[in-house]
Amino acid sequence: MIEPHYQRIAGLHVEEDGVTGVVWMGRDPDTMVIHIYDCALFRGQPRPVLVEGLAARGRWIPLAYSKSARGLTEKLLENGLNPLPDPVSEQREAIEGAATEVEAAMRSARLRVDKRLGEWMEEFKSYHRDGALVPDRGFPLMSATRHAIACIDWAVPMVVGRGNQANYPRLSIV
Repeated sequence: MIEPHYQRIAGLHVEEDGVTGVVWMGRDPDTMVIHIYDCALFRGQPRPVLVEGLAARGRWIPLAYSKSARGLTEKLLENGLNPLPDPVSEQREAIEGAATEVEAAMRSARLRVDKRLGEWMEEFKSYHRDGALVPDRGFPLMSATRHAIACIDWAVPMVVGRGNQANYPRLSIV
């Protein structure tokens, strides 16, 4: 369960073939445990579908991304989403560092994944090092997870009363 006071961030990764992976996570500020609570793969979807998929989960949530997604994030910003001002580094050292941080957090139970996220779990099971290196292609959800973890300090809690707690109209049932 993601509480309103959890600090939230999303990671976005665009593959060369157009597949876009997005992962949403919340960090408990009291225990510093990170919970991956949602993910999505957009395969060949037009930009409006991607924008609505991101907006439905919260326009206010900061979005970490790699340099290769810079053009897309400019469009997301135009549509009211909240990409971070700078992309995540794509240098090999940064990729390896973020992957090591994810592995350490999972081993120490500081990173938890909702058991309903089948796509994330399947990708994680097939995720492997190529020799000694972490693959930077072919695993969009793992890359999105790395991006979000690398920028976890940008995560923000939901501010109740500013219109960002619900992405649907408030209706009363009569």
